[in-house]
Amino acid sequence: MQKIIIKNFGPVQDAEIEIKKVLVLIGEQATGKSTISKLIYFFKSLHQYWLEYFIQTDRWTDFQNDSNIISFTRDKFYDLFNPIFLQVPNFEVTYFYSIEEKKYLELIFDKKLFLNIRFSKNFIDDTMLAKITEERKSWWQFLEDQTIKNKTELLPILSKYNNDYLSLCSYLDTKFENEQSERVFIVAGRSVSVNYSDLFEKELFASLKNKTNQSIDEFLMLKFIERVSLLKDDFRKISGFEGGINDKRISEDNKKFLRKIVDIIYSILKGRYIIDNLGEAIISGDKVKIYLNDSSSGQ
Repeated sequence: MQKIIIKNFGPVQDAEIEIKKVLVLIGEQATGKSTISKLIYFFKSLHQYWLEYFIQTDRWTDFQNDSNIISFTRDKFYDLFNPIFLQVPNFEVTYFYSIEEKKYLELIFDKKLFLNIRFSKNFIDDTMLAKITEERKSWWQFLEDQTIKNKTELLPILSKYNNDYLSLCSYLDTKFENEQSERVFIVAGRSVSVNYSDLFEKELFASLKNKTNQSIDEFLMLKFIERVSLLKDDFRKISGFEGGINDKRISEDNKKFLRKIVDIIYSILKGRYIIDNLGEAIISGDKVKIYLNDSSSGQ
């Protein structure tokens, strides 16, 4: 059985959840459902990230201690989680790959804003490090006999032909108590409109607009992107809802009415909406700014 323990990470103040074959998370928006899912995805995918790292690192790198692996794990965590989660020190996340064997990986973000990574003693040991180093030397020797143009060709060749690589895959599966062949994290459909970058929006807009035979869905998507872009520009000019309410052309009675509507919107968002040159954001109750593409999909 596996388990995750979370303390003071993003919107999750305290949680202890057993990871079963089917896990359903139910709750209001901005309470941490996606955060928990993403954390589980990170821990369950870590051994695959390690394999990619072992392939990409220099052939002469020996894993005689765990410093390289820990450093890589820390960087990968930073890649997956926006620094917004790292604004509040003293969070702790522990993932038990085996409750029975007390095999775990612990992440502790301290007051010095440094992410400490600790493996249980029965997780990374000298035997594991020696096996990684030995298997890598063997498959690099194998690759020297192949015609390799770039590193992107390494994984398919190793996966198909090299027994030492397959042996290490199996070994890490056992270490990480992994019984799944693949994992995927699906972004909520309703957050697609804010999760893509401005560059992606411009490229998509251009490709759809220049297409001669648009389908009805493509036509509607084009109109949707146009409307969203115009709304963002308008909100940016008036600094969001606040600027609109404070417009001198609006009567005091209408301002009171609009304020009630905006207060309802903010209560639903669980924060105050703003937009600036860096994008749309939510200001939470503790005055932490969370940009919309990093916020709850409900927000």
